[in-house]
Amino acid sequence: MTHIYYITMLIIALIILLAYISIMVWLFLGIKKLHFKRIKSLSAASSFSICIPFRNEELYLENLLHSLKSIDYPTHLYEIILVNDFSSDASVAICKSFLEAHPYVNAQIIHAQNPHSTSPKKEALLQAIKLSTKEYIVTTDADCEVPPKWLQGFNNKIKGKQADFIAGPVSYFSTKNFINYFQRLDFLSLQAATLGGFGQQHPFLCNGANLCYKKETFFNVNAFAGNHHIASGDDIFLLEKMIENKKIIQYVASAEAMVFTHATKSWKGLFLQRLRWASKTTASKSIYSKSIGIVIFLANAGLIIMGVLCIFKSAYLLFFFEYLFIKMIIDFVVLIKVADLFKLSILKKYYLYVPFIYPIFISVTAILSLFKSYSWKERTFKK
Repeated sequence: MTHIYYITMLIIALIILLAYISIMVWLFLGIKKLHFKRIKSLSAASSFSICIPFRNEELYLENLLHSLKSIDYPTHLYEIILVNDFSSDASVAICKSFLEAHPYVNAQIIHAQNPHSTSPKKEALLQAIKLSTKEYIVTTDADCEVPPKWLQGFNNKIKGKQADFIAGPVSYFSTKNFINYFQRLDFLSLQAATLGGFGQQHPFLCNGANLCYKKETFFNVNAFAGNHHIASGDDIFLLEKMIENKKIIQYVASAEAMVFTHATKSWKGLFLQRLRWASKTTASKSIYSKSIGIVIFLANAGLIIMGVLCIFKSAYLLFFFEYLFIKMIIDFVVLIKVADLFKLSILKKYYLYVPFIYPIFISVTAILSLFKSYSWKERTFKK
């Protein structure tokens, strides 16, 4: 009986591993289909409203505003709408001071209306979009910094492909500590999934920190209706609506389009952030997103289970290390490919530690996201 149980467990683990390898190969081939290149300086024709909600971001707002000021695009073709989401720090004062010092920047500050909203970011964005005067909406986060050719990249996709919805790359700023490295690797894996999906013409991920969509199309697909009860997801759910309505969806495949943001400084902050992100998965309608999410969860949870079984039966030990080694190699190949495209570095000396921590992190986060409430910007959101 024990022998049959052992064989059964190995077969199940092998099936999961093969499914994981198949997904990673599918993503890798999708990444290779995207042609990364420098952003060309085509004539500027598209107009953009950059809509940015902020709440207690005094540490980062000034850097964001300086990066917005440095955008290389005709100033009459874009506006900036900053939405104060009930900040209690110096965020508003920083914005006002900056705009007074740079009166040529076409920007305004507005204030969110509903302090008890179940989806404050979506509500703040919707408020800004309704006030916007340009043809396309561009979003980023208040803790980000945008590149000079940001709008030019979107403009080129609109001119060349008549795109309704355009996603772009996002990465973390690099600092010299392990938690930052861990987050950069984790985030790089999300970018790999994003690129792979777009490359295979089945996009299922994007990031609101680097997003552009046509204002008219936004309202035509009923904006955020249907998911307003979920605090996050202003990006993923909108992407799904664009796909459902057969809109033209594009990706700016260029390192020059990269938006940088700040990693969390603590493991607790990282855990709460990932809980919030994982809460979108259960509400997603994407078959690709859910299927890939389930296989990735099983592949990581399987490692934990086998690790525990090794304690009680040494016969599992060899297969555990073979499983771990294969997963490490295929993950590394995909991550290196994406890092190279984005001109980012991977510190190989830390990479050996991550495969032992990541399965626990991803499995616990995925399970708790089904039941646990989470905090975000000093607010608590229930499941």
